[in-house]
Amino acid sequence: MPSKLSFELVCKLHGLCAIFFGAVFTFASFGLSLPVLGPEALLAGWDVSNPALVYMTRFCAGVMFGVGAMEFFYASSEGMKKIFVGYHAILAALTLLSSAAAATWGLSWLYAGLVTMFLIGGVIGDDSDYTAV
Repeated sequence: MPSKLSFELVCKLHGLCAIFFGAVFTFASFGLSLPVLGPEALLAGWDVSNPALVYMTRFCAGVMFGVGAMEFFYASSEGMKKIFVGYHAILAALTLLSSAAAATWGLSWLYAGLVTMFLIGGVIGDDSDYTAV
């Protein structure tokens, strides 16, 4: 008998991934590069000397930190699955569309695939372990 995929586990793992990628994007905005994982792997025009792009990257990193912490600490909360699946559906659509854009590198499909897999995990994950917060 196959075991159920726990939504809480999916949510916590995504929270940790979001916090990690938030750190990667923060480092990239200060000129410290992780070429396979950072924004330079996504955008052909990534330029750390462009202040608007740097501040946008820092803003995105802050959002990643905040959402990652929310997912990690509130994964078992009632209603978290609706929130998780809702914004991952939007995020998956955006990353798939942006990966198809001409100004992106092929590695951006890694991000699109990762987000889509978390969306699928969130949809099929068993949410019977909820606690009221």
